Amino acid sequence: MNKFFRRGIFPPLLFTFIILLFPDTSVTHSQHNSCTMVKINILSKHLRLLKENKTAELKFNFPARTVIRYDDSEFFTNSLKIQYSDGIYSIFCENRSLNFKKCVIYSHDNNALCRIKIDDAYRLYPLPLEITRQMGALKIFVHETPAQYAVDSASAELGYTPPEKTEALFALALAINGRCRIDSLKKKHPDSDFCDLTCCQTYKGRSGLNPVSGPYINTSAIAYGLFFHTSSGGRLFTESVFNSGKRKIKPPADILYAENLMLSRNLHKNWSASIRGDELSSIICSGKNMQVHGIDYNPANEIIYLRTNIGITDIAPEEFRLKVNRKKGWNFIKSNNYSVSFNNSEFNFTGSGLGHCTGISLDGALQLADRGYSRYEILEHYYPDLKYLQNGKADRSYQYVTYNIHNGNIKSASTGASLLERRIPCGSLFKLFTVIYLASERPDLFFNYTYNCSAENPHPLPDHCWDRKGHGPTDIRSAIYNSCNIYFASLYNEINKDQFTKWFNRFVKSRGISMRLPETKNNKEWSELLAGLNFSTDISVRDIMALTMYIHNPDNAISSDASAVISGALKKTFTEGTAKPAKNRTDTLIEPAAISPEIWGKTGTVIAGTNSHHSYGLFTGGSNDTGIIVILRKGKGTDAAHLALSLMNKQIPEKL
Repeated sequence: MNKFFRRGIFPPLLFTFIILLFPDTSVTHSQHNSCTMVKINILSKHLRLLKENKTAELKFNFPARTVIRYDDSEFFTNSLKIQYSDGIYSIFCENRSLNFKKCVIYSHDNNALCRIKIDDAYRLYPLPLEITRQMGALKIFVHETPAQYAVDSASAELGYTPPEKTEALFALALAINGRCRIDSLKKKHPDSDFCDLTCCQTYKGRSGLNPVSGPYINTSAIAYGLFFHTSSGGRLFTESVFNSGKRKIKPPADILYAENLMLSRNLHKNWSASIRGDELSSIICSGKNMQVHGIDYNPANEIIYLRTNIGITDIAPEEFRLKVNRKKGWNFIKSNNYSVSFNNSEFNFTGSGLGHCTGISLDGALQLADRGYSRYEILEHYYPDLKYLQNGKADRSYQYVTYNIHNGNIKSASTGASLLERRIPCGSLFKLFTVIYLASERPDLFFNYTYNCSAENPHPLPDHCWDRKGHGPTDIRSAIYNSCNIYFASLYNEINKDQFTKWFNRFVKSRGISMRLPETKNNKEWSELLAGLNFSTDISVRDIMALTMYIHNPDNAISSDASAVISGALKKTFTEGTAKPAKNRTDTLIEPAAISPEIWGKTGTVIAGTNSHHSYGLFTGGSNDTGIIVILRKGKGTDAAHLALSLMNKQIPEKL
C-alpha cells in the first residue's frame, strides 16, 4: 500500500479533489449543462432482491488504482462486494470487511468506469461511486452530466434501437435532458435527482453512446412536463390526467396526416381487464365506508367520476390506475386509454396502449423516426411549439444531407439512414420536372416561350405569384431563378397533360424516383401541378438527390445549350433570385460576399407536418462535386438556401 495514503498525508488535497468531483447540483447552469451534474440512485431494485435472498451478491470491478475513501481511511481497490445476511448489508473489498456510514470510490483517471454483472450482462457506471449506509438501508449513487445521463437513460428505456430509428432515441434523450432542468421533475427522492427505476427514468449505466448534443429544449418558458410513456394506443392525454381538474387544453393528435395513419398502435393494440366491484371498492376506498357502484369515464374529459353509496366523487385517471395496479400488478390497467363497463358484479376495462399516455409515445416516436422525421419534429409532434437554444441563442429544427453529386455517396447528414426515405411535399421543386420536360420534349417552348407575370392574372392561373407585384415578362431563365409560379402555371395551355404524364412516368422510372402524379380534374389543378402548387405530390430525400444529380449531369435528351441555360439560371438563384439576401433583413444567415460563384440550386416552400401543419423551407443544389438538400421546419425556401450555403461553407456547426 502506498505509504502516503496509509499515513493520511494528503487529506486536504483529497478533500479538494472530492469537492471538484461532486459540484453543487443546485446551481442553475447554461443550456449546455456541461458542468452541472445530476445525482442518480442506482441498483435499488437489486439491493432489494439481495435483501429478499433472490440474488447472492453484487460485485463491482474497478480499473487499476481505484481509490476507496471513508472516514480517515484510503486505499486502492480492484473490487467491492455487497452481501446481505442476518438483517444487515455487508461490504467487502478484497476480503476486507468495511464499516462506514458513507464512502466514496474514485479514480484519478478521467472518465473511469466500474463494471457490475446484472442479469447475465455487464453494466458500466461512471466513477466516483458514493455508497451510504444508514439505519440498515444501503444506497449507491453516481453523478453524470445531464447530456450523458439523458442519452443513457433513453437507451435504457428503449432498449436496442435500430440505426434507422435512432432519432426516436435522441428525441427522448432531449426530453430527459430537459427534465434534468425542470426542478419539479427532479428530486423525486430526498437524496438524489433520479433513481434508476421506471418511476423516474430507467437507467442502466453507460450505453456506449455519446452525450446528446445539438440544440436543447428551452425550458425557461416551457408549458410541458416532458412526460413520456410506452404507447398511447392512438389517444394522447394532457397533464390533467395526473390531477382531478379536468382537461383544460386539447392534447395533440397521435396521427400522421400525410398517411392518414393513427400512430402508437403497434404495442398493446387491444387489452382487457376485469375486477369485481367489491375488490375495486376495497382498493379505491380503503379505510372508508364506501362502495363503488359505477364508474363514469370519458377520456376526452380526463377525469373519472365514481358513483358510490355516499354520492359521486372524482379521481384523476392516473391516480385511479396506479391505485389499482399497485394491488393487481403494474400493467393490470395498462393505460388511461380505455372504456369501462359493469356486468355481473364486475368492472370490465377495454383499451389500448401502455402507460399514462401523456407526452411522447415511444411507440409513435419509433414510427416517425422510421419515416425519416427528425428528433425535433418528433418532439414537436408530442409537445407542440417547443423552442430550442444552442450556444445561448434561439435555434430552429432542420435536416440536411450532403453527398457526392456524381455517384450519390453520402458525405454527411444531420440524421441516420432513414432521412433518405423522408417524404415531403414537392412544392416548387416540382418545377424542375417541368423544366426537364420542356428541355427534352419541347425545346420550342423552352427557348422561345415567355409570359408576363403581373399582379393580377386570369383564371385558371393563380390570382398572383408568390411575389404579389409579379415578375413582369418572364422567360425560362428568370422563371427558374425567381421560381415564378405564374410562368409555370401558364404552361397548362401549352403542354398536353397526357403526353406530360407519359413522359413523367418514364422519366421517374428511369431515374429510380418513387413518385406518381396526382389526378388533376380541371385546368386550374393542372396549372397548379406544373407550378409546384399541388402539395399532395410528395417526394423523398433520396428522390430529390436523384433529380438533382440528373439536373447536374443530364443525358442526351437535353441539349448542351438547354443544359447551360438551366445551370446558369440555378446559379442566379443566389444572386438574382429567391435566395438573394434581402437588404432589409437582419436575420439572414449569409452575407452576399459569402456566396460562392459555384453554388447553385432551387428553393421551395411547402406546408407539411405530422399532426399539425407548418411552413417548411426546402433547398436542393450543390457546389463543385458536392450536392446538398436542406429541410427547414418553420422556415421558407430562402432560409433553407442560406442554411445550405452556411453548411457548405461550414459557417455553423454540423449536427450529429
